[in-house]
Amino acid sequence: DKTFPHENVPTRKPGTAMLTKYINNSEYDLENSFVIGDRITDVELAKNLGSKAIFISNDEELGSDEISSKRHELDAVIALQTTEWKTIYEFLKLEERSASITRKTNETDIYINLNLDGTGKSKIETGLGFYDHMLDQLAKHSGADLEVHIQGDLHIDEHHTIEDCAIALGEAYAMAIGNKKGISRYGYLLPMDDALAQVAAGAHMLDVNAGIPLADEPALLAHAIQLVQRLTDVPLSIDSSIVAALEAGLAVYKGKALVNSVTGEEDRLETVLPLVKKYGAAVVAISNDETGISQDPNVRFEVARKIVNRASDYGIPASDIIVDPLVMPIGAINQAGVQVMQLVHRLRTELKVNTTCGASNVSFGLPERNGINSAFLTMAIAAGMTSAITNPLHDEVMRAVLGADVMMGNDPDCARWIRKYRAVPPAGAEGEGRGRREVGRRRRE
Repeated sequence: DKTFPHENVPTRKPGTAMLTKYINNSEYDLENSFVIGDRITDVELAKNLGSKAIFISNDEELGSDEISSKRHELDAVIALQTTEWKTIYEFLKLEERSASITRKTNETDIYINLNLDGTGKSKIETGLGFYDHMLDQLAKHSGADLEVHIQGDLHIDEHHTIEDCAIALGEAYAMAIGNKKGISRYGYLLPMDDALAQVAAGAHMLDVNAGIPLADEPALLAHAIQLVQRLTDVPLSIDSSIVAALEAGLAVYKGKALVNSVTGEEDRLETVLPLVKKYGAAVVAISNDETGISQDPNVRFEVARKIVNRASDYGIPASDIIVDPLVMPIGAINQAGVQVMQLVHRLRTELKVNTTCGASNVSFGLPERNGINSAFLTMAIAAGMTSAITNPLHDEVMRAVLGADVMMGNDPDCARWIRKYRAVPPAGAEGEGRGRREVGRRRRE
């Protein structure tokens, strides 16, 4: 086409007059075709054809005075935006990442259609409003097109629909992803970055958990532990409810690990404590048993005593046991704070064990949770608590912990507090201050 923009002819991009033989022609799959170009008019041409666009965005405004579509409408058409032809090549040579699954059982009839390289469109019909919303958000935030239709026995039980959908969706993702080439590193990227951020913020230990549904948790946990140990020297807590996963993690761990966790239940005592002894680890002892979590702190103390005594039978010293007295939400149980302080004091003075807890449990359901968590941790440290599972990225909480350590004599000479909060003078300010003082002195005769 040799026309100019002001002529406004249909043969000039983004008009389609020169491409009419491709439109409504079954020999061409325009929906899965691409227009490649370095002008925004190429993107609008793709939109007008019903295709997708690969936008070479060296100058994103090039041709912007010739388009009639809104920019957000064109953004939805762009399948790839780049300045590199190599990236375009890599993108185009990928196999189509889509899958369709039909799964029928006595309880459910499920159809799922998934396109990982879509634009976030969804059509969800599960019969459960909240579940429809969750799956819609999965499509929206992942950019995948997702269609789910389920006929389930909701008049009997909702969990059949939810569980069977999860299985079918997992199969669809596995089929669409294929050989998983190129995604292994990304799969661990965010947890590794989070580990580094928490250590930088002051974490003394990291809890590593790989509990992903339908995954090989022992293999994942072992690999995650190896990756984290390459990044940092802080000790790790190996966290799983699956004994095989705990052993896989312990087998690759370098150093003395913390196992999270054992309870007072007989089967857990008989399977977890031998592992703790075998690998010379420490262990978190959670003070509940077959009867559940008692609201009576005296019962929780006796469960902790039982675990300490059974550990001793395996040759595990009390110094290697860290008891979690189980912090209850104070919004539901008004005396939960008082109870846990008394219980922590007893554990420290009578059983001579270290203690820990999920600190944020205490504020569950309340506004301004970090304020409650900070007050709780300060008092718990005063009662004898020696550690807590919390987020070091919350400055208010870390300030409370470090301040309590100062008050309890756990920070000799306030060294950690000073190192964390001492204001650094601007460059040259210290020297300038000395200079002014020297000028201000009166010389003695």
